Amino acid sequence: MPNLKATLITTIVLAQVAAVLANTKILTGGTIIAYDESIKLPKIIRNGALVIKDDRVYEILDKVPSNGSFSPGTEVIDCKNKIISPGFIDTHRHGWQTVFKTLGSNTTLSDYAYRYGSPVAQPLFSPRDLYISQKVGIFEALNAGTTTILDHAHHTWTREHSEAGYNASIDGGARVYFAYTFQNVTGFSIQDQLVQWRELDAKKSSNLTSLVMAYDSPPRSEYEKDTQDVIKLAK
Repeated sequence: MPNLKATLITTIVLAQVAAVLANTKILTGGTIIAYDESIKLPKIIRNGALVIKDDRVYEILDKVPSNGSFSPGTEVIDCKNKIISPGFIDTHRHGWQTVFKTLGSNTTLSDYAYRYGSPVAQPLFSPRDLYISQKVGIFEALNAGTTTILDHAHHTWTREHSEAGYNASIDGGARVYFAYTFQNVTGFSIQDQLVQWRELDAKKSSNLTSLVMAYDSPPRSEYEKDTQDVIKLAK
């Protein structure tokens, strides 16, 4: 009777070897939006191939190589009738406001602030509501080809709301720069927020989500210490 433990170990080893071999992927047949360094302009390649090794773009080919030239274990992905493009970068987003989508398209800036702004929304969102809205917004961005987001997170009304948005950014799977906003909120001061920012930063729970900072409060005299402490943290 075969040794069950030895068989299991062999199976695991073979699976790991297969995973290593499959670290090379080649995307074939699509329209590639690349960049021509010599002319500093986009370059369109039709029916070419893009080679990925591990987690990096390794090579872009003008023609699809013959099947025999693929290394063993290469995963070939047919991208016919598809576009292969670098991920887009969204440089300013409030992901928690995803739930308001399509509601404010014809409003003025003042109407927007009155209807959908952060102070108006604060009593309407539970941390769970905020988590769902933030995460869905990230999923929609990924589906549209946006892979990097600077999220101006001005939902830092309580410790729970702040952490909900941060956790949703981690769980969303995109590359997110989570700009924790320091703002004067009743019951949760900028000094409290500075403490939480350091706590979140100490966790280092994701290699894709980076904790950064936003500060919109005017440097009036009553906020002078807050402003100086935010600058000190930034430095």
